[in-house]
Amino acid sequence: MDREYSITCYCEQELTVAVPETIDLATSPEKMEEIIQGDFLKTECPNCGKELKPEFEVRFRFGDSSAPLLFLPEIDREGFYNGKKEVPVDWELVIGYPELREHMLLKKENLERFPLEAIKLHLLQKVPSDRGVSIYFEKLENDKLFLELIGLRENEVGIVQVPFKTYQQLESDRERLVQEEPYSAMLLPPYISVKLVSFEEASE
Repeated sequence: MDREYSITCYCEQELTVAVPETIDLATSPEKMEEIIQGDFLKTECPNCGKELKPEFEVRFRFGDSSAPLLFLPEIDREGFYNGKKEVPVDWELVIGYPELREHMLLKKENLERFPLEAIKLHLLQKVPSDRGVSIYFEKLENDKLFLELIGLRENEVGIVQVPFKTYQQLESDRERLVQEEPYSAMLLPPYISVKLVSFEEASE
């Protein structure tokens, strides 16, 4: 079932967009590639031709034993933090399109969020907290994880390569690590994210 939303373009043209409430990627695998390519939810203003990329809440199922996924727009981040946005039991959560895209890339590579977010934690502890740096998984190649660093330098995207064996070691240590700070603050469902960590506290 689709839900209709009204949005306003930069030219002040009002548009109505239809967004699926739930998408089963087992029966609509092309949607995963749309998300990865950045085309999901993209629409064009019929008045000025501007390409718009609004974000709306969507639920995803994978047709297997994987936990379903709730995608919330970035504007709902504080609402989730404040307990105003609930996540169904046994679901996973991503907030904002970059996290949704990353989640699909991980699915495609059969990778888990836990070790990836743990790697991000170690990388971000080396960056001044006032930089507002974000890190996202891009690909697995030649036994290395390639991660994009956004915000370290203005108008530049940095690339970091991490040995895959680091990912494997963190995944094997998951049960122990989730009992320790700062991992216990960020690496438990439904929202497994380094964004839950205060780096001023983590670096003490």
